[in-house]
Amino acid sequence: SVTYYASNGIYTLDIADVKVLAKTGVKATVADIHTTDTEAAVTLEGILPDGYSAKYAVDGTEVAYADGKITIGALAAGSHTLTISDANDVYAPIQASFYAKEANVPAVYDATEHKIAAADGITEDQLKAYIKTITSVTVGDKTYAASGKGATVIVKEDGTLDSSKLELAEGTKFVVTSSSYDNLEFSYSL
Repeated sequence: SVTYYASNGIYTLDIADVKVLAKTGVKATVADIHTTDTEAAVTLEGILPDGYSAKYAVDGTEVAYADGKITIGALAAGSHTLTISDANDVYAPIQASFYAKEANVPAVYDATEHKIAAADGITEDQLKAYIKTITSVTVGDKTYAASGKGATVIVKEDGTLDSSKLELAEGTKFVVTSSSYDNLEFSYSL
């Protein structure tokens, strides 16, 4: 039970036993992979405590771990979460997010039109779907978030580049980052 002492009396609340799991202080990172990969490298910062019986799961599905890698089945493109939990239920789970990405970017840079255009064999609908997965655009040394608070839209819905807020020169490097595809890199031409 929990007892509260207040200015207008004493209150006692009966609550069920709650077990508080101990933190390990260990952080995990998982390398991004392609959707065709069956393994992902896992790096632990710190050492798991004695008695920590690690169970590994990706998006709730148990996976095997050996030699610093998890073995996974095919994952859909997008964000995924690795959870390392203690089978003994003593320590709190450790989580790390990573991306599974498609290797073939469905877009190319059209230097004549100054826009992102559909790659060979890609439809306009597929291009629009790709543009919706853009998370950031790096122009030179500065990275701009594509959505959320403080976002700066560099790639418009139709693929054109909004350069009104950018200082561009011939050869300025662009890196378009997507949650579902490898990066699209190109040099801007005036």
